[in-house]
Amino acid sequence: MKPVDLTFLEALASKPTLEEELIIEKRVLEIKATHDIEDVRKYAIALQRQNMHQSYFIANCLEQIAKLQGRLVAQEYSEKEPSCIQKIFKSWGWN
Repeated sequence: MKPVDLTFLEALASKPTLEEELIIEKRVLEIKATHDIEDVRKYAIALQRQNMHQSYFIANCLEQIAKLQGRLVAQEYSEKEPSCIQKIFKSWGWN
Protein backbone atom coordinates (compact mmCIF):
# COMPACT_ATOMS: atom_id res chain seq x y z
CA MET A 1 0.00 0.00 0.00
CA LYS A 2 1.40 3.40 -0.93
CA PRO A 3 1.77 6.04 1.81
CA VAL A 4 -1.03 8.51 2.40
CA ASP A 5 -0.39 11.90 0.78
CA LEU A 6 -0.43 14.55 3.49
CA THR A 7 1.06 17.43 1.49
CA PHE A 8 -2.20 19.35 1.80
CA LEU A 9 -1.34 19.89 5.48
CA GLU A 10 1.49 22.21 4.46
CA ALA A 11 -1.02 24.51 2.74
CA LEU A 12 -3.29 24.41 5.78
CA ALA A 13 -0.41 25.36 8.08
CA SER A 14 0.88 28.21 5.93
CA LYS A 15 1.91 31.43 7.63
CA PRO A 16 -0.02 34.68 7.21
CA THR A 17 1.19 37.14 4.60
CA LEU A 18 3.08 40.26 5.60
CA GLU A 19 -0.05 42.31 4.93
CA GLU A 20 -2.11 40.06 7.24
CA GLU A 21 0.53 40.32 9.97
CA LEU A 22 0.48 44.12 9.70
CA ILE A 23 -3.33 44.16 9.99
CA ILE A 24 -3.10 42.04 13.14
CA GLU A 25 -0.43 44.30 14.63
CA LYS A 26 -2.59 47.36 13.89
CA ARG A 27 -5.51 45.75 15.75
CA VAL A 28 -3.24 44.83 18.66
CA LEU A 29 -2.09 48.44 18.94
CA GLU A 30 -5.73 49.63 18.88
CA ILE A 31 -6.60 47.25 21.71
CA LYS A 32 -3.58 48.38 23.75
CA ALA A 33 -4.61 52.00 23.27
CA THR A 34 -8.17 51.34 24.46
CA HIS A 35 -8.93 52.72 27.91
CA ASP A 36 -12.51 51.49 28.03
CA ILE A 37 -12.34 48.16 29.88
CA GLU A 38 -15.94 47.38 28.90
CA ASP A 39 -15.01 47.47 25.20
CA VAL A 40 -12.07 45.16 25.90
CA ARG A 41 -14.36 42.75 27.76
CA LYS A 42 -16.88 42.68 24.89
CA TYR A 43 -14.05 42.09 22.43
CA ALA A 44 -12.62 39.26 24.56
CA ILE A 45 -16.04 37.60 24.83
CA ALA A 46 -16.57 37.83 21.07
CA LEU A 47 -13.11 36.35 20.46
CA GLN A 48 -13.83 33.43 22.80
CA ARG A 49 -17.08 32.65 20.99
CA GLN A 50 -15.44 32.95 17.58
CA ASN A 51 -12.57 30.72 18.72
CA MET A 52 -15.01 28.03 19.86
CA HIS A 53 -16.88 28.09 16.54
CA GLN A 54 -13.64 27.96 14.55
CA SER A 55 -12.29 25.10 16.67
CA TYR A 56 -15.49 23.14 16.13
CA PHE A 57 -15.39 23.82 12.38
CA ILE A 58 -11.74 22.77 12.09
CA ALA A 59 -12.34 19.59 14.10
CA ASN A 60 -15.25 18.65 11.82
CA CYS A 61 -13.17 19.36 8.71
CA LEU A 62 -10.35 17.14 9.98
CA GLU A 63 -12.83 14.39 10.77
CA GLN A 64 -14.22 14.55 7.23
CA ILE A 65 -10.71 14.50 5.77
CA ALA A 66 -9.89 11.40 7.83
CA LYS A 67 -13.08 9.69 6.64
CA LEU A 68 -12.32 10.48 3.00
CA GLN A 69 -8.76 9.22 3.36
CA GLY A 70 -10.14 6.04 4.90
CA ARG A 71 -12.41 5.59 1.89
CA LEU A 72 -9.48 6.07 -0.48
CA VAL A 73 -7.40 3.49 1.36
CA ALA A 74 -10.31 1.05 1.36
CA GLN A 75 -10.86 1.64 -2.34
CA GLU A 76 -7.17 1.07 -3.11
CA TYR A 77 -7.19 -2.06 -0.97
CA SER A 78 -10.25 -3.48 -2.74
CA GLU A 79 -8.68 -2.87 -6.16
CA LYS A 80 -5.67 -5.06 -5.33
CA GLU A 81 -5.35 -8.69 -6.29
CA PRO A 82 -7.86 -10.87 -4.42
CA SER A 83 -6.52 -13.11 -1.66
CA CYS A 84 -6.29 -16.88 -2.01
CA ILE A 85 -9.51 -17.38 -0.06
CA GLN A 86 -11.32 -14.80 -2.19
CA LYS A 87 -10.14 -16.63 -5.32
CA ILE A 88 -11.46 -19.94 -3.96
CA PHE A 89 -14.84 -18.42 -3.10
CA LYS A 90 -15.02 -16.79 -6.52
CA SER A 91 -14.21 -20.11 -8.22
CA TRP A 92 -17.12 -21.66 -6.30
CA GLY A 93 -19.40 -18.85 -7.45
CA TRP A 94 -19.56 -17.15 -4.05
CA ASN A 95 -18.82 -13.48 -4.61
